[in-house]
Amino acid sequence: MDSLVIQKPGVIQELWIYPVKACRGVSVESCQMTPFGLEFDRAWCLVDCDGTNVAKLEAISQRKMPVLATVAVAFSSDRQQLLLDAPGMDQLVVPTALEGYSEEKDVTVENCGRSTTSGDGWSFGFMQGKCHEAASIWISKYLNGALHTGGNKLVSGFEKPASYAFVRSVTGLALADYPPVLPMIARSKADPVYGQDFGGSGNAKRFADLAPVLLVNQASASWLGEQCKQENGQRMDGDYPIGSFRGNVVVGGSAKAWEEETWKQIAILRSSGEASGITMRKIKESARCTVPCRDQSTGGWLFPKNMLQFWKVYGKAFPLKTKDPDWGSWAGPFFGIYVGYGRQEGHIVCR
Repeated sequence: MDSLVIQKPGVIQELWIYPVKACRGVSVESCQMTPFGLEFDRAWCLVDCDGTNVAKLEAISQRKMPVLATVAVAFSSDRQQLLLDAPGMDQLVVPTALEGYSEEKDVTVENCGRSTTSGDGWSFGFMQGKCHEAASIWISKYLNGALHTGGNKLVSGFEKPASYAFVRSVTGLALADYPPVLPMIARSKADPVYGQDFGGSGNAKRFADLAPVLLVNQASASWLGEQCKQENGQRMDGDYPIGSFRGNVVVGGSAKAWEEETWKQIAILRSSGEASGITMRKIKESARCTVPCRDQSTGGWLFPKNMLQFWKVYGKAFPLKTKDPDWGSWAGPFFGIYVGYGRQEGHIVCR
């Protein structure tokens, strides 16, 4: 199949894969689309085996453990190996192909956001994985290390050491199988039209939060950066860092700020301009947590004096975009859109 590009008014400016959920992303020039999203995107995650600091066997997000932004991820030139680096640690090398995990321990991972102490929260379901023993020892050693800044906290940000596991996904999770824990999911089961866009076409993902692909617009980040400059407190030079939104597809070109929220269907054209290829459909605007407020190299706050600067600026400009009832308890300021594509396969490139 020929390479594919996104149809104007936007062009694909950047493509990002986040192989290990919550860790740093990898910028790529091209990527294969698979039935579960971009190849290798969130194919791995970390879990707290006993629920010491994070709910037991939950796929840990950067919301729960911001320091995972310090774990750098890369691929070998042939993409047969995943390379991980963290401060003070020797490089970790693990295979990318599932076949390399045949002798590893089976584990069931929950796609959820639960409180470790109360158990309250939401859950979309469970996925089967393989626990890589050597990688689990590596990440446990790093996260359980002592900070050199005093106090009782470990590198993980918690006070208690825990047994962490490094897990490679075996199965994915179909959006149509989500329980109705959010109003939008209940709506997808009652409204056939919306249900088709949400999960009825076969949309599925691995350890990503909600949907297989997140699309963000560079022009929207530029607008946000300008607004942040006008607020009191620490100033921002240039655009709001697009990487803090952890999008897979970054759209540039002639796309205007917030135009992405109006897109219902996104045609991916062949590089020759032929009107055929992958078609993505909007599922929902992405309600954001605190992760977009964090530096994606350190895990620290982008604005230490005003930690939720993004929330403040966005809420002031678009108060109605922070209170979408479809998101229920997960409501937050929008940035980017979740899209599905019904398990179509193809190859996407930047242009």
